[in-house]
Amino acid sequence: MTSDSHEGHQLAIAALAEMIESIPVMMLTARLRDGSLRSLPMARVQAKFDGSIYLFADPLSETLADLKTQPQVNLSHADVPQCRYVSLSGDAEHVSDRPLAEKLWNPDYREWLPRGVHDPLHGLFRATILHAEYWDAAHSAMRQIGGLMKGLFTGNRPAVGDHESINLTNQ
Repeated sequence: MTSDSHEGHQLAIAALAEMIESIPVMMLTARLRDGSLRSLPMARVQAKFDGSIYLFADPLSETLADLKTQPQVNLSHADVPQCRYVSLSGDAEHVSDRPLAEKLWNPDYREWLPRGVHDPLHGLFRATILHAEYWDAAHSAMRQIGGLMKGLFTGNRPAVGDHESINLTNQ
């Protein structure tokens, strides 16, 4: 399903934000200079989703250093017990905004950034999301089985959850 109406678009974004905010760890996939893809688990900064995702990481890591020339990223989220999945694509960049970094900083990030938020290379990144997709099959097991059975008998794709594809470039 693709959300077309303005109201449907806003509802889809609200559902997307709720899913993103409930899943604390994501996989960031970026393209390296040699063209290969590399994925890293990342802790999402706990902030309300507004079309951007913030994260702290070592800006000197090979994967993140290459964002200057290859800014396209994918952020994938999975909440397997709830059968909820999110894929976000967009452009990422290092953010040199110390007040924002201090506002978003969590002492738990010291494990990955031992020099802390006051390091000149504090490692705050922003991914501006251009496109998002989510799958939410968190319905009861009986509803999922019913959707599968109906699909088998009708020959139609089974309705076992919600799927949305959202273009965030025209909000």
